[in-house]
Amino acid sequence: MKKLFTLFIVLFYSHFIYAQWSPLGLSDIQCRCLATDGIGLFVGTDHGGIFRSVDNGLTWDTINNGLTELVVRDIEINGSNIYAGTWNGMFLTDDHGASWKPINNGLTHLDIRAIETLDSIIYIGTNGGGVFKSSDNGNNWTAINNGLSQKGVLALAVDSFRIYAGTYSGIFTSSDGGNSWNSLNGINIQTSSIDISDSIIIAGTVDGCYKSDNLGETWVKSSSGITEDYVTAVIIKEKDMYAGTWGGSVFLSIDNADSWNSYNVDLSGNYISDFIIHNGNLIASTLYEGVWVYEKAVNINEIPNDLHINIFPNPATDIFTINPEPKSVEIFNSIGQLEQKYDSKNKIDVTQFAKGLYFVRVETDNGSVHLKKLIVK
Repeated sequence: MKKLFTLFIVLFYSHFIYAQWSPLGLSDIQCRCLATDGIGLFVGTDHGGIFRSVDNGLTWDTINNGLTELVVRDIEINGSNIYAGTWNGMFLTDDHGASWKPINNGLTHLDIRAIETLDSIIYIGTNGGGVFKSSDNGNNWTAINNGLSQKGVLALAVDSFRIYAGTYSGIFTSSDGGNSWNSLNGINIQTSSIDISDSIIIAGTVDGCYKSDNLGETWVKSSSGITEDYVTAVIIKEKDMYAGTWGGSVFLSIDNADSWNSYNVDLSGNYISDFIIHNGNLIASTLYEGVWVYEKAVNINEIPNDLHINIFPNPATDIFTINPEPKSVEIFNSIGQLEQKYDSKNKIDVTQFAKGLYFVRVETDNGSVHLKKLIVK
C-alpha cells in the first residue's frame, strides 16, 4: 500500500494541475459550442443565440443583433471575422459581435454542424448536405462532396495536409482541399469531435475515443480508463488530451491517449458539448449546467522546478521560509485545490494546514513560475 501511495505521489507531482472545476454561469442555458479570440469568450447555445464574456466568464452579454436563428451549433474565429453556424444557415460578424449578417449564397443545406478555417478558406459541415467551401469570407459557397458518401457531417478538423470530416458513419479525409474524399479504415462509426496535433489525431465517437498517429491512415480504439462509451468532445493542448462524454465526465490523457484518468469532480451528468483553451484555462460547455472552467490547465512539465528557489525547513511543522522573497505564493493540496494565496510573503505559517503533501507555486519578480513540494508535519 505504501508503494502504491508513493507511486501516486510521483505521478501526481510529475503532472499536477492547479485548481478545480468552477461554474462560469449560463447554468439555465443549453450551451453547444465555444470560441475565443484571446479577449472575448463566445458561447453558442440552443435557442439563446450567442453569449460573449470579456472578463473570463464573470459576466455575459448576448450578441444577437442580426442573428435571426438562435440555435447555434458552432463558432469559428478567423482574424476579425467571427462565423456562426446555426440550424438555419451561416452568419458573420466583423465587429466583434455588434451585428451579424447571413452568408448563405450557394448553400443548399442550412443545418450547419461544424466550421473550420485554414488561412482564408472556410469549410463547413452540414447535416445532410456534406461539406461546403468558401474562399471569399463566406459570401459564396461551393459543395465539395466528391467521394463523400455520408453527407451528415458532425465534425471537421483541418491542418496543412488534410481535411477530416466526422460523419454518422465514420471519418472521411481529403488531401486536395476537398476536391475528393476517401473514407478512413478502422473508424466507421458516428464521430462527433476531432482534434489534431502534429501527426496525432483523436476522435470522439459513440464507441469511445479513437486515435491515429499517422495522419489518419490507421486507427486504434484508445479508451482505456474512459468509463463511458459516447465521447462527445475532444481537445489537444500540447501533450495533454481531454475527452468529454455524454454523461458529463471529463478524462485526461498525458500519454497520447494510451490511457485516461478521470478529470471531473463536479461535472457529472452535464453532457460535455465542447472544449476550448481560453487564457490558459480549460473551458467546457455543457447542455444542462452552462459553462465551466478548470483554471490554469497547464502541464506541470512546462513549469521549471528551479533549484534556486529554496523552501526550508521541509518538512515544516510551523513556519517555512521561501528564498529569495517571492512576488506571490499559492499553496495547493494534494488533489489540486487552492488552500491559500499570499503576496510578497516569504515566511508562511503552516499550522493552519492539515498534515500531508502540498505543492507550493512561487512566482518571482521577473515573472517566472516555479513549483516545490512541501510536507507539513
